[in-house]
Amino acid sequence: MKREHLILIAIIVLGAFLRFYKLDTQYIRFNDTFWRLTPALELSKGILPNSYGGMPGISFLFFPVMLIKSSVMAAQIVIALFGVALIPLSYYFSKKLSPENKITPVLLALFIAINPSFVALSKVMMWDIVVLSFLVIALITTYMTAKNNSFYFTIGHFVLLFFLVFLKAPNLLFFPFSLAYILYVRCFDSLKEIFSNVDASFNKLFTRRTKDIWIGVVIFFIFYGLYLYFFPTIRSQFESGGGEGFFQEAYYSLNLRGTVRTLIVPLNTPATNMYFALQAYSGNYLLLAFFATFQILIAVWGIFSFKNRKYAVFLLSIFFAYAVFYFFFTGWSARYLCISIFILLFFLSLGIDKIIETIKKQKFSRMFFFSSCLLIGLIIASFFSASSLYTMEKEWGTEKSLKENFIEINYKDAPYILKRAENENVSLIVSSYGKWLEFFKITEDRNIEILDMFDIESEEDLIGIINERLKNNEVVWYIKGWPEGYEWGNIPQMCNKIEENYELEQIYKGGRLYTKIDGKPEDSFLVYHLQN
Repeated sequence: MKREHLILIAIIVLGAFLRFYKLDTQYIRFNDTFWRLTPALELSKGILPNSYGGMPGISFLFFPVMLIKSSVMAAQIVIALFGVALIPLSYYFSKKLSPENKITPVLLALFIAINPSFVALSKVMMWDIVVLSFLVIALITTYMTAKNNSFYFTIGHFVLLFFLVFLKAPNLLFFPFSLAYILYVRCFDSLKEIFSNVDASFNKLFTRRTKDIWIGVVIFFIFYGLYLYFFPTIRSQFESGGGEGFFQEAYYSLNLRGTVRTLIVPLNTPATNMYFALQAYSGNYLLLAFFATFQILIAVWGIFSFKNRKYAVFLLSIFFAYAVFYFFFTGWSARYLCISIFILLFFLSLGIDKIIETIKKQKFSRMFFFSSCLLIGLIIASFFSASSLYTMEKEWGTEKSLKENFIEINYKDAPYILKRAENENVSLIVSSYGKWLEFFKITEDRNIEILDMFDIESEEDLIGIINERLKNNEVVWYIKGWPEGYEWGNIPQMCNKIEENYELEQIYKGGRLYTKIDGKPEDSFLVYHLQN
């Protein structure tokens, strides 16, 4: 076995240790976790879900996981495995794209293994690391499809591009850049050729050499049309330009600061699964600027030293497309930039490879000292990254860590209250936490009806359902929490209507707090007995 492969195995073992160390089910988020996982569980039990949220592909991807083991921990282990798989995948990506660079693949694998954000995202019940894994596969298949005129491989690539959208709608961004790169490599040798004879260039796009591409495009749009038809919630998001979450000018300065803070230091990304734009104000900017100087220079060196210029342009297009797209999103978080961080780490690895090569060749020259300074600066930045990673791992599972990762709910609350409700003959539980409660109702086989407020169209419908139960002397509980505080849809209005129409007897208070939009802390899980 080659030394390079032994090093890779050691890196994979290190990455696996970091991802599985203290792994548990505390790090769940109501919306991100159960809006995806509960439909997967329902499918595994032969139940047709009412809705799939905004990422139906995740529910279908984790459907076989729920078939094997219906638990949050099973899904968490699979997410951690995706995080580990990303390490050899990044090695293969680099090996495929730059086979002449011996150090780059190992460096990229190491950076992926120890990146604080990638480690954190592998240890929580969120899906960004899963989506990133498929995006990296799509980067590889884009390159291979452009080089190889294989019909079935090309069709497979475009099916994969659709699956990316199925996993997460904004991945539609990837499609035009992938298509443009494939067509350019297959049809043209240079831009000069395109502009020298436009008619001939246009004809080149429709030859036997591109037949598989256009069939793949047609298949992509057929799947995409079916996707929008069967998932109208997604269609409405596209029709509304992303809804209220996009294009609110007040957030632009915050998002710009958060984007810059994240991308100028790919080695020193936040050691948390959640990093909002507002947090960028609390960072040590002098230290980050110092680290950024070295990382930006080395990454730029890597870009210009990369021999495949066409693919470099493609990678940079993807990098900027995702960064700019999420710049306009009010709920910006650093986790949305995973693919941009990955691309930067690749160019950073290339740059380091070239620096080491320069140091070996040009001893005691100006270039030697400049390269040495860059390398020393990068080593210092790496130590700080390792320090933040060590602190994160050491504190994992503590209250401090849960707060830093914005965990608003106690994972024990739902199963506890369902058991208690069954013992007290509760007929109906009304809550905006419907997907969370439904998950544990199914896994623990509880005989209680859950009314999810997100599935109710109006306050009048909600009050009518509750009145009917109370009229029959049935016990009705109402659970209030985080979704009300974030004013999603008409949930606050429903909450107010309940409080206006009924007496609320508090019978349980959960163990965690959340911070409202106005900055006030509130209980995240309050259970009330409703009475006329």
